[in-house]
Amino acid sequence: MTQAAEPELHEPDAAMVRRAVFASAIGNAVEWYDYGVFTAGAITGVVGTIFFPGDQGGTAVLKSLRWWPSVLSYDRSVALFGVR
Repeated sequence: MTQAAEPELHEPDAAMVRRAVFASAIGNAVEWYDYGVFTAGAITGVVGTIFFPGDQGGTAVLKSLRWWPSVLSYDRSVALFGVR
């Protein structure tokens, strides 16, 4: 069998690195903003009253906060396995 040629590896130029760092920072900021908005909504009861309209105020808030452990486990799995 013939072996495939090794791909040429090259150093990324400074502009490509800056662009990648900038894109990563923007994506990270948007993701944390999303978490912050939903957490604030859950704490103030907005999410609870929308998704659990029949419950009392405190019960709806507690039910709406149940999603937070899943968010943390998602972040940990991305950090460990590098897969989204």
